[in-house]
Amino acid sequence: MIDDTLFNLITESELQTCREKVNLFIEKGAKNELSAKRFLVVGDIGLDQYIYTDVSRISPEAPVPVALVNRREEKLGLSANVAKNLTSLFSECDLFSVIGSDEASEKIKDLAKQDKNLNTIFVHSKTRPTTLKTRVLSGQHHLLRIDEEKQTTLSNEEWSLVSKHVKDLNWSSYSAVILQDYGKGFLTKELCSLLIDQAKANNVSVFVDPSSKAPLKKYRGADYFKPNQKEVMAYSSQESSSYKELLSSISKEGEFSHIINTMGAKGMCLFSKDLELRVPTFAKNVFDVTGAGDTVVSSLSLALSHGLSLKEASIFSNICAGFVVAKVGAVTLRFEDILK
Repeated sequence: MIDDTLFNLITESELQTCREKVNLFIEKGAKNELSAKRFLVVGDIGLDQYIYTDVSRISPEAPVPVALVNRREEKLGLSANVAKNLTSLFSECDLFSVIGSDEASEKIKDLAKQDKNLNTIFVHSKTRPTTLKTRVLSGQHHLLRIDEEKQTTLSNEEWSLVSKHVKDLNWSSYSAVILQDYGKGFLTKELCSLLIDQAKANNVSVFVDPSSKAPLKKYRGADYFKPNQKEVMAYSSQESSSYKELLSSISKEGEFSHIINTMGAKGMCLFSKDLELRVPTFAKNVFDVTGAGDTVVSSLSLALSHGLSLKEASIFSNICAGFVVAKVGAVTLRFEDILK
């Protein structure tokens, strides 16, 4: 049984000092005074479809609501949402993934072309469809989500193409690489190892947003490891009697320099060799947590690449997450949205 006593909360005085630096960073971003950074995002990709409806009665055929469709909307999803979060904050991004040869993949490419700061590197699969998530909503309420996907690892042919692309990337241009793993099969252990090795060889920081299905050794050597509380508990063992011991065990096994553990309403726990601290959440209204983790990892990597400390970057990412969870669906934000 894990004792889930959390780390000490950052003091009010330290929080105020960090907030002052974070606010200056946000002000510079809103004035477009930050130097352009380039990121590489690698992970599963999908198309998010939203169907907005009105519900006013129950079906006479079964005890289910009758939803009258008002409008439909399509957005880039999964790792593409991470990339969009970065480009909306005045960064450039290379998005690397595998897509099918289907209608959803064509829509993804069309949507990506609308963002001048987003460059896509896609390997087309002949056997796996593009992930499609359809959400049916009434007002701010989710009625239903329909997933269409096939969770398979890369074929030999696909791996050959993917590994060649990785070696041909312009690694010296990246401020950081983000491995966004949703457990759909694209980010294999071999691919993660190749990406981490290439990043280290080029002095590029690696951020990992893991899948709870994957063993820690899959991400070994990453600089920043960002699990949520559910994912942390999935790695628990009988040897760990406290939350600190559990994070320490994860850090040692994965050889991670820093752990940023998102904990919803409890904020974030930061753990590294010289830091054990919790920073608070800044969310005031929570309507939809879709994409909140994407926002955290993208804003965290952005802030760190601009020279903010881990504490300051975590506060910035919590502010960003507080904005997006107050909206319906996966949304991106601009500096202006969080400008005080």
